[in-house]
Amino acid sequence: MTNEFSNELIDVINIIMKRKGISKVELAKRLNISKATLSNYLLKYRSLPYDTAILIAKELDIDISRIHDLSDYPLDEEEYKAYMEFKKLFDKHRKI
Repeated sequence: MTNEFSNELIDVINIIMKRKGISKVELAKRLNISKATLSNYLLKYRSLPYDTAILIAKELDIDISRIHDLSDYPLDEEEYKAYMEFKKLFDKHRKI
């Protein structure tokens, strides 16, 4: 995984974890890795391996194919709430 892509993904992971109230300890348990290893990835001390990035994305419901266009991830809370409402409606109608 390129360093630039990895850094963008880590920024999104940190934002989503905060919004969802998921701690490093909780996510590390879900991924079956140590909290220290996860912290090293999230603090950008170690490069995030692609397979671990995929597991994290699945746990947090992040579409990593869209990370390069961060405009799909609104950063302020008002935009985030609107995005989540749109996503709920879209997902509901897609299932019909």
